[in-house]
Amino acid sequence: MTLHPSGSCVNNWGVNKLGQMLKAMAKDAGFLKHKRITNHSVRKFLVKKLRNANIPPTETMAIIGQKMSSP
Repeated sequence: MTLHPSGSCVNNWGVNKLGQMLKAMAKDAGFLKHKRITNHSVRKFLVKKLRNANIPPTETMAIIGQKMSSP
């Protein structure tokens, strides 16, 4: 892992490493094994969990990186 000039971390991970990490995180989060896991499905799952935990929409948007809500 190297530090980018902007202060963020830059990793030289390949697709296989990211896939392994995503599967491990999904398993820990309680995803069903037979479901296809994508960035969108993980994001949707997180939003549902946050909503069920009564997290305000503005905080949820900040957590998932959404800039503004849809009308």
